[in-house]
Amino acid sequence: MVELIHKKIQQRALPLHNIFFYAALAVLALVIAAFALLVHFEGRSSTLLQDLENQILQIGTKEEKQTEKEIFATKKKIDSFSKLIDIHKKPSLVFPLLEETVHPQIWLTGFDFNIESNILEISGEADNFRILAEQVNILKEKSEILGISLSDIAISDTGNASFSLFLTLDPKIFK
Repeated sequence: MVELIHKKIQQRALPLHNIFFYAALAVLALVIAAFALLVHFEGRSSTLLQDLENQILQIGTKEEKQTEKEIFATKKKIDSFSKLIDIHKKPSLVFPLLEETVHPQIWLTGFDFNIESNILEISGEADNFRILAEQVNILKEKSEILGISLSDIAISDTGNASFSLFLTLDPKIFK
C-alpha cells in the first residue's frame, strides 16, 4: 500500500568529530592566510628598507664622502698611536729614583739600563764599605726596587770602595 502521508525524515545531528574536523580546517585556512600576509609584509618592508638605504647613500656630495673617508682614516691612525703610547715605557723615570736613593757620599761612574728586563746596572765608588752598606740598605727600603745584586766589590787605587750594583726595577714605575 502506498502511503500518502509523508513521513518526516529525521535529520541527524553532525557527530562531534565532524565539528572538530571543520574547525581544524578553518584554523588551518586562517594560519595559511596569516602566513601569506606576513610574507607579503616582509617583502614590502624589505623593499622599503632598501629604498631608505639608497636615499641615505645619496645624501651628501662626493667631496663630503671623501672628507668622511679621510676623517675615518685619520681616526684609525690616532687610535693606533694611542695604543702605542699606552704601552710605551719611559726609561727617563729611572733618574728621579736615583736622585732620591743614591747616598750623598757615593759617586756613580757607570750606568747601564736594560728596559726590556728592567735591570739597572750602576757602578760607583764610596768612601768606605760602611757607606756602601748604607747605600744597599737605602735601596732595600724602596718598593720600586724588586731585587738588588752587589758585585765587583774592590778597593780602588785611591782607597775608595768600588762596586757594581744590579737593581731589578718594578715595571710600573715606567708608565
